[in-house]
Amino acid sequence: LSGGGWLAPARAALAAIGEEKRTEEEALSTLRAERDAIKAEVAENSGELAKLKDAEKLADEWDRKCRSAAEEVEELEDAKSRLEGEISELQDEKQHLRDEAEDERSRVREGIATLHASRKEAEGEAEGVQEDIE
Repeated sequence: LSGGGWLAPARAALAAIGEEKRTEEEALSTLRAERDAIKAEVAENSGELAKLKDAEKLADEWDRKCRSAAEEVEELEDAKSRLEGEISELQDEKQHLRDEAEDERSRVREGIATLHASRKEAEGEAEGVQEDIE
């Protein structure tokens, strides 16, 4: 007992246990560092995620505005087409009224010419009657 040789295996086991503890503490330290790095990455990614959500909301709003503008453009194009049709109809009606007015002018001119001819004929007859009377 006094030689202490019998404690050598226990000391070796204790040294192995101490070495194993240091190795595990180093591994634990490495894992904690990795955990902290992952937490930092999660925090960074959370910020990125928030930015992406904001960008997605903005994109959705732009999409809505674009669809609304496209619908408004379509309505305006429909209104333009309708107004162009009405303008065309009014131009046709205007031309028709001009044609009718021109026809009426021609009839009035013919009537005036006929009246002038009748008047000259009547004046000629009146002169003839006047001569007969004299």
